[in-house]
Amino acid sequence: MKHHRDKALILRLSNTASKFDNKQLFSAFQMIKNFSTAKKNVQGHSKQVSSRNLGGVLAKIYRRKLLSHYTHLRRQVFGAKVVNAKKKLMFAHFISQSVRDAFDRWKKKALYAQTVVEVNEIGPIVEEVLDARMDVQNLKQLMADEGFTNYEVEDVAHKADRKGLELMARSVARWKHWNGTDDYLKPKMFDRWRRFVKFRKIVKHWLDFIANRNQHRKADLSYAFLKWKHFFADKTIHMQKKTRSQLMHRGVLAAKRLEVLADATQQDEDLVNHISD
Repeated sequence: MKHHRDKALILRLSNTASKFDNKQLFSAFQMIKNFSTAKKNVQGHSKQVSSRNLGGVLAKIYRRKLLSHYTHLRRQVFGAKVVNAKKKLMFAHFISQSVRDAFDRWKKKALYAQTVVEVNEIGPIVEEVLDARMDVQNLKQLMADEGFTNYEVEDVAHKADRKGLELMARSVARWKHWNGTDDYLKPKMFDRWRRFVKFRKIVKHWLDFIANRNQHRKADLSYAFLKWKHFFADKTIHMQKKTRSQLMHRGVLAAKRLEVLADATQQDEDLVNHISD
């Protein structure tokens, strides 16, 4: 009886142990299965993430390439228009600048003309200018009455006008150099230095002239050289001082002298031919 109980107990323990082993084995296989499934899921998720990241990178590269191609095509299409627009802007700028410069020049000319009108037609300056012109005209008439030619009268008037402009330019230069210091004395200093140099040259010329005149040979050579040097210039100046009637009379006399010279030459040739025959 006891043996049957022990056997039953052993069977029960054996069954319990087998159940426990089966349960543990099932749990182990379940763990293995879960591990493999989880590993597959992790690998699948990693693959999905990698594929998604790879797709995003490829999309970015594609968009970048596509954008570069679009930009290149846009430049190709709109490049000529941009160049033409820049050319139009450049020409418009130059035209506006030239118009502005022309307007500035016109403005300056208008101001100058207005100043001339104000100086010559308005104010006390007009009276002084008219008095000066009347004085100049009277002096010209006096020179003509004294026997001076028109060329000499105009020459004297031109020299006086040039002298007045030179003095005015000197005054303007002194005004421009006036800045509260002694710089305004520089033009006066240069003027005096120029007059000194001019006077020194004149004195040297006449001293050489007097020294050469003391020696007859040098005096004759100097006179001949100066006459040869200034012959054509003196003739030109002498002819310019003549009037039209005087030049016509001179031409008639020269023509008569040429006719007389031609007749004399013809007579000499006829005489030579008669003697040789």
